[in-house]
Amino acid sequence: MGEDTNQREGSLFGRLFCGGKAPRTELRFEGVASSTAVDREGERLTAEALQQVAERVPIPLTTGHGERAVVIGQVEEGWVEAGRLHVRGRLDAEKGAARALARDLRLGARRCLSLGGRALAAQAEISEGRVVRRLEAVEVDHVAVCQPQEARNQETVVRLV
Repeated sequence: MGEDTNQREGSLFGRLFCGGKAPRTELRFEGVASSTAVDREGERLTAEALQQVAERVPIPLTTGHGERAVVIGQVEEGWVEAGRLHVRGRLDAEKGAARALARDLRLGARRCLSLGGRALAAQAEISEGRVVRRLEAVEVDHVAVCQPQEARNQETVVRLV
């Protein structure tokens, strides 16, 4: 009663019906991965570039941008609404880093998302009295989960659903 399926591993249920492993609870997420706002680096994506990313799914969800980043899930849906790139997907419950992220989010921690890839077309523009790099076309190969202080775009966020 009230027992999480993850705790059943090694139980009679797990051995008989799950090949020795208990089924894991599916971990689903959604969030805002980017927007048309100017980020900390003085760049902003156009609505068209956001739409390109939305149409690119599935996209790997990772623990960061570097060589040591681990794939912890997948962005399965993307859509643009009110200048924001919304995403929805699944965490890989087999990965410890994905379970740790889910635990942190359940406990109220704030995490952000960051697009990883490269700009294919960009133009300089003046916005709010400064020169901004407007990204008109991008190639995104992953979406990274990051701490709020690491996020270039402060409008990004991820949560469990």
